[in-house]
Amino acid sequence: MSKIEEQEYWVPEHVREYLRGLGFVLPLEAMESHIRNWHAWMSATGDFYDYRDTDGFGRVYEVHRRSIHPAMRVCNEWGRCF
Repeated sequence: MSKIEEQEYWVPEHVREYLRGLGFVLPLEAMESHIRNWHAWMSATGDFYDYRDTDGFGRVYEVHRRSIHPAMRVCNEWGRCF
């Protein structure tokens, strides 16, 4: 994953407050939790992909589940259809 892909691009809260103070309605706020979930699926991050497990001897270790990035594949395939 490149450095650009690792960066998250979200609107900082102080910018949101400023825009709200000017009377703007921010259209994506209601969808932001869904957008963040989608972003995690696209980048294969989150609790499903990064978790801790215990072996038979009681040792705890961190696991990163490998992924074929299913959400990315769907977006790429659907993008070619339209």
